[in-house]
Amino acid sequence: MMKKIISVLMLLAVSAGMLCGCSGETMEVPEYPLDAAVIEEQLKAQKLEWTVEEEAAAEEHETVYTLYDAEGKKIAVVDSKGDEDGRYLQFTFMSSLREEEKDCAVITSSDWVSIIACGTVLFGGFEDQYQPYKEFTKVGRKTGKVKTFDRADMAEESDKIYEEIMKWTSKYDDTVCVFKLGQPEQTEPGLDRPDQELVSITFYNNDKYIEATEE
Repeated sequence: MMKKIISVLMLLAVSAGMLCGCSGETMEVPEYPLDAAVIEEQLKAQKLEWTVEEEAAAEEHETVYTLYDAEGKKIAVVDSKGDEDGRYLQFTFMSSLREEEKDCAVITSSDWVSIIACGTVLFGGFEDQYQPYKEFTKVGRKTGKVKTFDRADMAEESDKIYEEIMKWTSKYDDTVCVFKLGQPEQTEPGLDRPDQELVSITFYNNDKYIEATEE
């Protein structure tokens, strides 16, 4: 199972190797929590024809948005938090495995580079928009740490729709990145397992947000 997840990353790494290098300057940090217009601008820059709809936020200094694909199907939720002490950004993606999300869209692996780059720009402070993605597709060989969790070991109930979760964590100065992939369960013997799903991508630079990403 883990080998299949790694094989997906190896295919994505071909794209990563073709991406531009860093400029030597860190990227600008947008105002937090994020405004819808800022998210829309970055989606457009990444050639993702998605639309943004604001939702009610549960906390002060927080914004929550639902993203819809070009066909108007829900594909992700964006949660951003920020104040003078730090900032937090998480993209959570829809799954084909949740009954309530059967009519939603599941992000394809061909769009992973675009949405991770989008998140990198929206969080800000990196060398370039592809820095975490390039290291992610190397399966953490450079700076990251990879852990895999079987269903029995998963702390988050929302993850237990998957047979296995791979969690990649990397740190850049004060910024922590956490990317999660889920392996759907094979229900019929003899059939290939479904493709891995990108579960979430998370960035934060203050430990007060760590509970949102810990297993």
